Amino acid sequence: MATAPAGSEPSLVPLAEIERAAARLVPILPPTPVVTFQGTDPLVHGRVLAKLETANLTHSFKIRGALNTMLTMQGTLPPHGVVTSSAGNHGLAVSKAAQLLDVPATVVLPAGATRTKVAGIEALGARTIFVEGDYGLAEAKARELAQQQNMFFLSPYDEPLVMAGAGTIGLELARQVPHLARVVVPVGGAGLISGLGSALAHVRPSVEVVAVQTDASPVLHTIFHGGDGTKAVLKRSMADGLTGHVDPSSRTVPILRRVARRFLLVPEERIAPAVARVAQQERLLIEGATATAPAALYEGMLGPPPPGDTVLLLSGANIDLERWWACVQAWTP
Repeated sequence: MATAPAGSEPSLVPLAEIERAAARLVPILPPTPVVTFQGTDPLVHGRVLAKLETANLTHSFKIRGALNTMLTMQGTLPPHGVVTSSAGNHGLAVSKAAQLLDVPATVVLPAGATRTKVAGIEALGARTIFVEGDYGLAEAKARELAQQQNMFFLSPYDEPLVMAGAGTIGLELARQVPHLARVVVPVGGAGLISGLGSALAHVRPSVEVVAVQTDASPVLHTIFHGGDGTKAVLKRSMADGLTGHVDPSSRTVPILRRVARRFLLVPEERIAPAVARVAQQERLLIEGATATAPAALYEGMLGPPPPGDTVLLLSGANIDLERWWACVQAWTP
């Protein structure tokens, strides 16, 4: 994907690439469901719906990008396979895709990665390597290993085929929700919103795409608003899938700026209550990163959309059950 010339709009992920991704994936990954969401915000008119990527293979949207990339490159990957960096969900997706295609896989994770995610990665047969520090250090290590050991580095976000895979969610939403007005999307490295937002820009350009991120790791929020993301202050977060530094030269940055109408920061302290409220009211299990979308709704941050339906993108469900249960027990309606 080429960088846009100075003064021009950045290129979206091409619709043809997203449609090819959909054709590759549909024999393995059926469309995920859209359900009515019970949580309400008096400022939101129309229905609130949830897109359940939690029901996808590996219980997150990440399988779309990982599998699309590896299916496309099947037969051309180096003998030592793929290496990736991950807070957990992308590592699970790469590990599952590698298992399906019989490709060696290595996943580099921060040492504090969620136990549920690490156990799943190792159960799928991938090699795990741990790095002290945040996601940014894990990515640097994975890129180093790719060079040293002749492996393909499969970025969780800065890879056109990953973005195209995520774009298939946008095509599904366009078919599933005839009166779609707005989609609320958790953002970490922006691969998801770049692909999904590109798809909707192509087929449903009136839809408002809203990015959400925890205020404990406001890297892309800072970049989106013209600041220096490397100077963003990072704190411990329950939204582990959205934390850590992002390469400011990533292809996702200009696409994010083009497709997102707004970028909201959710208070970190509202994430655990959102996990619990979704469990109680929706009977759904979600992880902290995913909870940023319903938290924005519960906190009244979304405001009125254009007439039509609001969809919350529930991106993943890989949370340690002990932590999930602690959230549920602590929540007071």
